[in-house]
Amino acid sequence: MTIHELQDLSPLIAASEYWAEDPSRPLWLRVDAGRISLALTEPQCLFAHLRTVPDLGVVAQDVAEPTVFVEWPSGRHRLHLPGSWDAAAPYEGRPYVLGQYDCYTIVRDWMARERGHEMAMLTDTPERLVNQWLTDGVFVTNPELHRWERVIVPQAGDGILFSLSRRDEDTPNRANHCGVYLGDGRFLHHFPNRASCIQEFDARWRAWVVSLMRIKS
Repeated sequence: MTIHELQDLSPLIAASEYWAEDPSRPLWLRVDAGRISLALTEPQCLFAHLRTVPDLGVVAQDVAEPTVFVEWPSGRHRLHLPGSWDAAAPYEGRPYVLGQYDCYTIVRDWMARERGHEMAMLTDTPERLVNQWLTDGVFVTNPELHRWERVIVPQAGDGILFSLSRRDEDTPNRANHCGVYLGDGRFLHHFPNRASCIQEFDARWRAWVVSLMRIKS
């Protein structure tokens, strides 16, 4: 079992208004294109169950589905993930945890499972990884880069490097996000402070592309 805190607490703050009237009321978190929000009924695209408990210290050791336990009325919380995630977390619905569930990690996991390609681990410091303006160095200095070649037409299994910062003469095409192209106009990625998801590789996302990368044959 893995335990984390949510990065965005606004859905829990919204839930607290309902629990103020009835602390036993079950609520849920839905996910839509990676964005997490409160749901009053169980959603089709579930991110996690929400449950109140009197003491976080006595919460069950394992859960079948992602569950956020909120200690009521103190407001402390913990996100519990199923133990099965330790070996093979699903591609969609991961919480953002730098170094464990992030954009590079999900590409690395996908490549290992679907292509049998073991990507090198990132060696940069957490302080640099969390800074959007320094993330470009991660991709430029990563030894993994030499095992790939740049292409201009995406095929299923290609990596995608994005620049999500403002482009100007001082910061041209800084690659600070990555994903993997799945084919059929879709790609998998994990945006900071959102859940991992599959999205359409539409004009909006293509405009942020720095490079398409393919494993060298």
